Amino acid sequence: MRENCYYKELKIKLRQFESLRGKIDKEKETDLEDTIKTIKDALHPKRTPLIRSVEDALKYEYSMLINDECLWDICNSLAQYANDDFPNLPNPRLVINNKDLLDLVHDFFKKATNPYFYNIFSELLKNNNGPYFVTSNNPSFYADSLYLQYDRSFYTQIVRRNEFDDIATIAHEYGHGIQFLVNYNTNFYDNLQVFSELISTFFELLCTEYYAKDTQLGKYAIAAGYEFFDSSCENAFNLSKELQVLKSIKNNSNGSRRNINRNISFIVKYGNKKNLREIVEIFPSRDFIYVIGYAFAIELYLIYDKDPDYALYLLRKVIEIDLNLPKDIYFKEIIKLGIVPTANIEQYEAHIKRELTLF
Repeated sequence: MRENCYYKELKIKLRQFESLRGKIDKEKETDLEDTIKTIKDALHPKRTPLIRSVEDALKYEYSMLINDECLWDICNSLAQYANDDFPNLPNPRLVINNKDLLDLVHDFFKKATNPYFYNIFSELLKNNNGPYFVTSNNPSFYADSLYLQYDRSFYTQIVRRNEFDDIATIAHEYGHGIQFLVNYNTNFYDNLQVFSELISTFFELLCTEYYAKDTQLGKYAIAAGYEFFDSSCENAFNLSKELQVLKSIKNNSNGSRRNINRNISFIVKYGNKKNLREIVEIFPSRDFIYVIGYAFAIELYLIYDKDPDYALYLLRKVIEIDLNLPKDIYFKEIIKLGIVPTANIEQYEAHIKRELTLF
């Protein structure tokens, strides 16, 4: 198993792809340029604007979330299930080697999905020899992945934490790979980025639920599943408080940038400074796409629990939705399939509570 990050290989790929300019068929030129840009963006990511004050933070959060207003209600619904009365479970260590870790992920895809998804997972695993296991001094970094459209190659890296989440996180990252291999468009990370965690989060949740029934790993998976639910609801709760502020800013600004900035300044000057600082110091916008993905995953899992084949059919239909659609239309296409985020959240909370009795 490789113990290095994939950036060295990306630098080599970049030189190879740049050398192809002017030497390939015209119909492939767009894919080549998009792939070159993808690599450059990965090697030189954009930096978060310098934040010096609560006012700067609110401006940043507003810019990150205002265009996703059509999904705010999902976040607000999930926020209602944030519960301080839930027990504090231990997060048991799970020390297994890299090979056994990948074997567990392999078994999940083989036994809990279907031949269609399992074959794509196997192709990804075979072509890239598994993920890169890396070390990181950044406590917030766990894993990421990258897809290169030109040669249909997929890369993923993960920091081992020796917890059950290692298994579920690899399933999550390969969920991205499956989605990319089936249907990829650069618009997905532009106008549709808010939906970028739907498929991967479902595989993560399904993997956790699959191993919750395992005689040896059940305790680890149940603890991880509970933490997944609890932290997602807590993140939604933090977001919902901020979204109330952002909605007020928008409603009193009439779309004018000057008015937006003026209203932000007014709120910072006269609002509850302690509450505002608590809201923005954690930059809730970073969690938004994961909260949306989790709300989707819950509903699809509840369908899977009753009819796995139908749920996996729906999953495939979601992946195949046209990625050139506007955000609101894309979301309506998901709703048309009968997957309504947070529609049955109370049912899933009851499921989590039942699993806790087995811990």
